Amino acid sequence: MLKQKQAEKIHGPIWSVKKLSTILDERDIIHSHHVIFNLIQHGIVDDFFLIDGKDFSYNNPTNNSSYFFKGKKLEEFITFYESLCNQYRELKKNKTLYADVGLARLIGSTVDDLEMEVKTGLWDDSFAEVAYNPNGRKCFFFDKQALLKRRYQPLSVVSKILNVSMDALIRYQTNGDITQPDRLKGTKLFDLEEIREKLPLIRESYFQNAVQSVSAEYTCWELLSTEFQNLIRDYLVFRLNVEELASLDGHIYPKIDRKYADTSREILALLFVKLIKEKCGIISIKGRKVCDMSENEMDQFNPAVFNIENLTQNDVIKVFDGLSDSTKGHYGGHLRPFLSWYFEKVDEESDEDDGRVRKLRKRIKSVLKVVPHRYRRRKFNTTKVFLTRKQIVQMYHTLRKNPNGNQHTNMRNSVLWMFGAFLGIRPEEMLEVTISDFVLDSSGYIATNQSGYGEFRLPEEKSKGKYSPSHEDVGHLVVPRLVELLNWYIGQLYRYQNYVGDGFLFRKHIADPKSKLKIPPKFLSLYRDLFEFVDKDKRDFLEIKTARRSMNEIIRNETIVNQKLNKKILRAAEIHMRHDVFKAGGKTNDIYTQEILPKDYYLIIDAALNFPWDIHELTQWEIENGYDDNEQEEEKKINGKTFDSKRTTANNIDAEHNLTEIENQAILLQEELKKLNERQKKMEYKVFLQQRKKLNDQLLKLERKLKNGERV
Repeated sequence: MLKQKQAEKIHGPIWSVKKLSTILDERDIIHSHHVIFNLIQHGIVDDFFLIDGKDFSYNNPTNNSSYFFKGKKLEEFITFYESLCNQYRELKKNKTLYADVGLARLIGSTVDDLEMEVKTGLWDDSFAEVAYNPNGRKCFFFDKQALLKRRYQPLSVVSKILNVSMDALIRYQTNGDITQPDRLKGTKLFDLEEIREKLPLIRESYFQNAVQSVSAEYTCWELLSTEFQNLIRDYLVFRLNVEELASLDGHIYPKIDRKYADTSREILALLFVKLIKEKCGIISIKGRKVCDMSENEMDQFNPAVFNIENLTQNDVIKVFDGLSDSTKGHYGGHLRPFLSWYFEKVDEESDEDDGRVRKLRKRIKSVLKVVPHRYRRRKFNTTKVFLTRKQIVQMYHTLRKNPNGNQHTNMRNSVLWMFGAFLGIRPEEMLEVTISDFVLDSSGYIATNQSGYGEFRLPEEKSKGKYSPSHEDVGHLVVPRLVELLNWYIGQLYRYQNYVGDGFLFRKHIADPKSKLKIPPKFLSLYRDLFEFVDKDKRDFLEIKTARRSMNEIIRNETIVNQKLNKKILRAAEIHMRHDVFKAGGKTNDIYTQEILPKDYYLIIDAALNFPWDIHELTQWEIENGYDDNEQEEEKKINGKTFDSKRTTANNIDAEHNLTEIENQAILLQEELKKLNERQKKMEYKVFLQQRKKLNDQLLKLERKLKNGERV
């Protein structure tokens, strides 16, 4: 094996990758050593490098890299690199080709997944060229015409080729009419020829199942009997005016608002109509609304066949069958409190020893076991959760390895969590953050000082209400471990774009730097069961803002520096949270102070947030720094708003108000409705529905006139 001096005689000066990067940066050719490492990993520049321990023995054992550049080949390397860039640019200009980034976006996949599919041979019939972009990423190009002729396509392309709407294809897929062959499972691809062959049969099947719809005539609410409508109305009036409803299974349901009551009315009506249809033997067809029925089905429909007190577990299972998990939870969240309220109503109206009450209690408790459960509505809960340093790190590791997510979402969600936990960015502000909001080096990565810290500067226009930017003088410190994570993440984003230094940090489509998320992702509620290190009764209330709150709590109440700096901790927390950033000193928690110095801000943040992300190392760090984990409050509740139970109702209107002619007409219509309801059992139900709808429509018109202040 050659010694270093022997190798230098043959190959000229021997440079490390970072040294080579510096030389190329000065010549304005390559601006980051990451580009060189990418080319090395692809195995296309082996002739330009020596490997320490294989080709020669390097004198400096502390160097982390095992690759060293042959100095004599500098000009040859530059020519080679420029030829790669030119080849890539020419392929990009070629309008007959699709780049992998564009194709991944088209088929709803990622470049990494697409590369894996290329390696397995799924794209052999349309693969055209491979090239390397200026960042050193390996890029694949595909023939556009061949793509349209290939057998395996994403549904978006199948839709265009077969002239079938995406909605129809998704419905066919949901109903199991079109499926993926086994070899395509795990991809976004379908067998085009198989779908082309099946399509006429699928359409014929849907046509045969199609019936004349009467949905324009009746909603689910209108299909219910008057008795059932009044029962639901009584329930909603109770929920609107009573602070809490205790369920038979121990859950507490808070008071609701008018909007929620309207939603609840529609959902309960839908569930009970669906249940009545089951009892009447009317088959529900996928793709049709519950209230859609043919003339023959309307003749069969009879609400009298159903009584809540005869509800069984099997009835509930049938009603919820075929719904998605989220819809089941949503509907169940409305049915569960209704059933408990109904029991309380019967219990109040009956004697203590009434056997009916005991029987009903047993039945409803049994039914509640199979009604899907939904978590309490967040709107009515003001509980806030605060996590410890350990829990913050555990959240990160759990999100990074989430078995229910894919590679891209796990990467984005875990980075987003740590971004909030160490910089305190609000969820709505995260949507606006771009790579350029960091102080960057010439290669487009976060620049660092000698201590490894980076700097983030959120501009005024991206901050909450445009009044909460980063502090003008001290900025916004990024701890070294977060810098490393963000630079790795930014490097992943750069693989999908042809420029550096900009693009949204958290994107809707990883391949599109300009694709902005519309709302912060709600992954914490989606994966709450994975966070076993948080108390079960607190997991329901985890949200992205928990990261910001926890960070503030750690800086303010769980940080020890020294006697002098401890007095400045509150101001450091304000700056890091971007609270009162425009004041120069001013008043902090009733104490007048001078503005904090940058070095003091740095020392406090370093003591508070520059901790290890390995759980075992963090435990030791907390012991060494005087933080007794057993005495920390892991989570705290802050009880916020209380809801005023006083509501303005129609009863507050002056009863002695002079009746107008419109009001008199409304009273007469109400009397007619009352008489009609009394005759219901003697009438054909379809005729009763028609007459009741006619009267209700007339009454609604009068009520609108009264609401608009019209008088005669």
